[in-house]
Amino acid sequence: MGHPGVNLFYVHSGFLLFIPFANYYYNANKCVIQPSLKKYFIRRALRILPVYYVFLVLNILLTNNVTILSTEGVKKLFINIFFLQGFFPEHMINGVTWTLSNEVQFYILLPFIARYFIGRRALIAFPATLALVIIYRIVCFFIYNPNIDSIDWKYYYLTEYNILGCIDNFTIGMTISSIFYYKKIGKNRHIDNLIISARYLTWLTPLFFGMLFYTYYSWRFKQNSHFSWFFFSFGFDFFLYILFALIFLYVLFHKSLLTTFLSNTYLRIIGVIGYSVYIWHLPLMDSLNKTNFINGAEGWEKFYRLIPFSLLVILPFSFFMFILVEKYFIDLSSSLTKKHEDGMASAKPVKNKITF
Repeated sequence: MGHPGVNLFYVHSGFLLFIPFANYYYNANKCVIQPSLKKYFIRRALRILPVYYVFLVLNILLTNNVTILSTEGVKKLFINIFFLQGFFPEHMINGVTWTLSNEVQFYILLPFIARYFIGRRALIAFPATLALVIIYRIVCFFIYNPNIDSIDWKYYYLTEYNILGCIDNFTIGMTISSIFYYKKIGKNRHIDNLIISARYLTWLTPLFFGMLFYTYYSWRFKQNSHFSWFFFSFGFDFFLYILFALIFLYVLFHKSLLTTFLSNTYLRIIGVIGYSVYIWHLPLMDSLNKTNFINGAEGWEKFYRLIPFSLLVILPFSFFMFILVEKYFIDLSSSLTKKHEDGMASAKPVKNKITF
């Protein structure tokens, strides 16, 4: 289920990171200060880099998969330090950080494309990013000529491990954020109809998820259907993030049991340590998988042992790393950006609505 989870992660990132930009545009006549690029990049850097670089240092010190003094070791380290592992997946030190590579590329792009996802512009900008992704994947298909009778991992890496193959996942999140703020400033018949439709369509999402996951299962494990191969390569992500978008709209504009569940305190705690869980879960699971208790089992028994045992280790360890590393830099980020905001407070407020 890793691939669908990555899609949700991208949509969520696009939604959250676009909020300051949407808030500024739709509320510019209320003297909302324009988002600062300096503040934006400080916050992103201090949120992402410290934990990631601590992981790289510990990984180098505690394992032998990188001989730092060798040419290959220096190359691998350079690629991972500068988040290029999505382009060179064979050099990844942590097997999940290709998604972080895509995330960082999106961080860099966001301030420069934000203006195109405001109001009616989004009706052009989002389809444009979708078209870009489809064209990119088609070009990769004809240039690389992948094997459609099985999973061609090199083709998968080529189309999923960089921003050109997945930017539409981020931009649907940006579009949802834009709709949310557009709705807050007043009534709009089209937005109201969209929200009402989302409310009813959300009840059908379990059925559609089942159909999509069956296709994913066929692609991932059966590998005997050309339809599943082509659908997964060119249509799966689109239909999946549309379903996520429906759920987002439902949660944002309707109170429900789902809203209550997502507001649960324990889920929020897991959300707080989520980045550390993301960075550390795979290395910890790999280490646990080598223990006699786990390695001695086979099949489903091994799975049933590994998952609960991993949770008992991963969650406390991630919380410890959050306190040890993340919290300090989150507080530092808040302090630095507050000073910047204090300096901006004396600036002349915006009187009229301005595009970026």
